[in-house]
Formats: sequence, structure tokens, C-alpha cells
Amino acid sequence: MQGTVRLFDGRQGVALLDDGTEVPFPAIALDGLLRLHPGQRVQLVVVDGTVVRVAVAGTG
Repeated sequence: MQGTVRLFDGRQGVALLDDGTEVPFPAIALDGLLRLHPGQRVQLVVVDGTVVRVAVAGTG
């Protein structure tokens, strides 16, 4: 699923899905990314209701 970064403080963040749902994610899900910026599009992988991977949309 895809969404837009609402906030990210280096330890955790929140993405806003296209349907308006807010999805929290831990920094460990960033898979090597160092930072995210509000408004940035991301691809989220969710397993059992938990975000396990966040990647910049369109890059993998």
C-alpha cells in the first residue's frame, strides 16, 4: 500500500494512506533509509497489522 509521510522524528513516524487512515511505523521499518520528510510518498508493507517495511514510493 502507498501513503504520504505525515511526520517522522527519527524514531517513529506516521503515514497517511490515500483513504485518510493514519498508519504509525517504527524507524526499524525504514530498511536503511536515514530520513523521511512530510509529504514524501512511501510504499508500506504490512504484516499482521504492523508496518514491517517502508520504502520511498517508486524506488523499490
